[in-house]
Parts: sequence; C-alpha cells; structure tokens
Amino acid sequence: MITKIQIDKVASYKSPAALETDRKVNVVYGLNGSGKSTLSNFLYDTEASGYSDCSVDIESDVSLYVYNQRFIEEHFFEADALKGIFSLSKENKDVDTKVKAAQVATCHCYQ
Repeated sequence: MITKIQIDKVASYKSPAALETDRKVNVVYGLNGSGKSTLSNFLYDTEASGYSDCSVDIESDVSLYVYNQRFIEEHFFEADALKGIFSLSKENKDVDTKVKAAQVATCHCYQ
C-alpha cells in the first residue's frame, strides 16, 4: 500500500505537494493540467529523470501497477490501418518498429 507521495519541481508541481492515504485503493481526479498524468508517470517509473525531487512511501511487499498513456504506448501495438485496434505485446511494437526501419532502409522510391 502507498502511504505517501511527494511531488516537487516537475511539470505543474512548482512547489512541494503531498498525497497521504491509508487506503488500499485511491482515485486521483482533477481538471486538465492539474498534474494527474505527472503523478501517474512518476508512479509508472519512479527512477526516471526529472523526478529527483519526488518520492513515494510504499510497503516493501507491494507491487505497483500503473495503467496510463505510457503503459499503452510501451505495451500495445496499434496498426496504422486499423486505428483503435490493439494487440497487447511490447514485442509486437518492437517488431513493427524494426520492420518499418528495414522497409525505409531498403526502399527504392522513384518519383
């Protein structure tokens, strides 16, 4: 369980902000630009650059799962021809990237 999150000096958090809770499940909501994505991106990767002034207090036996836009971008493959149709697999996304790079490298385009 997360007991406290502190966010500072990142995105819309220009001064320290803290969220303390004693609940196992929490819902974070707010207006656009209020910091919801910044908070979820920090929880998704607490070691990422830019979050050096942020911290989270979490019990040691707890696994944290964050389903946000970054998770979708890293784990879902979205076919260009079928917008909105996803296939769950980071490997699919990586393979698609390699195939597209190979096609560009070998393309002999004539105008």
